[in-house]
Amino acid sequence: MKALLLIHKLFGVAVLALACLFGWIVYASIRNGREASRVEVMQTALEAKLAAYRRATGEYPDSLQLLSFTNSSQEVQMLPGIRKISYRHTKSGYVLSYEGASGYKNTRTFTNEKLSDR
Repeated sequence: MKALLLIHKLFGVAVLALACLFGWIVYASIRNGREASRVEVMQTALEAKLAAYRRATGEYPDSLQLLSFTNSSQEVQMLPGIRKISYRHTKSGYVLSYEGASGYKNTRTFTNEKLSDR
């Protein structure tokens, strides 16, 4: 009888552990989805700024520090996230990369007037 009680408790612990694991997986998926949406918006805004800079100067900037941002509420809200995006000027365009704390990664390469996601 004691063996059956022990098996019952172990089964309960295993079910509880699986439920916690499943909950964590769902939570992480939702968090990564939100992060992906935020990064997409920030990268799109940066692409517009980079395109405007290129139209004005004929080339892409060497760093994001050269871009001008307005004090609009949307841009002010995005600035902390934009600082987490790395920018690399290449011969034919640029690369925007983001690596989040949760492991979410996104890299977008702009070359020859075309955008590619990796």
